[in-house]
Amino acid sequence: HKSDEEANMQKCKVIVDGKEVEKIWRNVEVGDIMKVKKDDPLPADMIILSTTDTEHGLCFIDTCNIDGETNLKTMNAMEVSKHIKDEGDLGKLTFDIECELPNPSLYT
Repeated sequence: HKSDEEANMQKCKVIVDGKEVEKIWRNVEVGDIMKVKKDDPLPADMIILSTTDTEHGLCFIDTCNIDGETNLKTMNAMEVSKHIKDEGDLGKLTFDIECELPNPSLYT
């Protein structure tokens, strides 16, 4: 689709060796640490490591392009990393994440 191609060419920020680097979405890989700012589009599933709310790790995500709902969803950063303020420290984290295989249903 044309809209997919446009989304894949969008620029984004990735943390590499503690420094902010610009990439296009097409080149983002599993395990990349993204820096996302308010109102940035998120054309991929992500795990929230840290937010500006380092005490609670809260952020709000607009999912209307996925599920059609217009209300913001409250999301939480991972407990082990929500306190991190310096993006360079995020690149020092190592951990494994277990998740379900891709599923065509959003609600199962």
